Amino acid sequence: MTRGRILRSARVLFSTVGYRDATPAEIAEDAGVTRSTIYRYFPSKSDLYAAAFESMYPSVIDRMRTQASAHTALVDQVAIVFRVCAALNHEDPTYARFAITSLVDGLRYPELTNQAREQIGEMRDFFLVSVDRAIARGELPSDVNSRVVGDMLVAILCGMGLFSAIVGTERETDDATEMLVRFLAGELSAASGRVLTTDPGP
Repeated sequence: MTRGRILRSARVLFSTVGYRDATPAEIAEDAGVTRSTIYRYFPSKSDLYAAAFESMYPSVIDRMRTQASAHTALVDQVAIVFRVCAALNHEDPTYARFAITSLVDGLRYPELTNQAREQIGEMRDFFLVSVDRAIARGELPSDVNSRVVGDMLVAILCGMGLFSAIVGTERETDDATEMLVRFLAGELSAASGRVLTTDPGP
């Protein structure tokens, strides 16, 4: 599908060179279409950027919510979020790269600010609801600030996204995700008697 090829090429170029330096001509060449075809679908570069964002992020959030809804415990829900992100990056590496660079470009260019705010706002809301419910169930102390915990989880997620998009291999991303889940579950604490001793391998 032509529109789908254009959007994938847009995610690749936007996440590689940034919003300012990605040109419709380069995106058209990568997608195997003419520049006029780009403009038939998207009147401006900002429209193309918004469409590339919409082609990715809402489906990511929906997938997280659907899978997390099958679990009750906070650590299980958080684990689902990080595992879904890792799986999406395996399926299409442009997702993670574009998700991270869209935050940076959102700070630089006013026309992209809404996408960046939407991205962070959706994740904050997701974690805030999960943390509030965990407090109500007694999983967390009643004096815990749910907003702060939610922001901490958003920060960790952004860091993991950066790692998977730029630094780590698929295996390294999966290993880091599982270690993070174990850490959040308290399994790596010396006090728990379950200190990590396994060799992650080469």
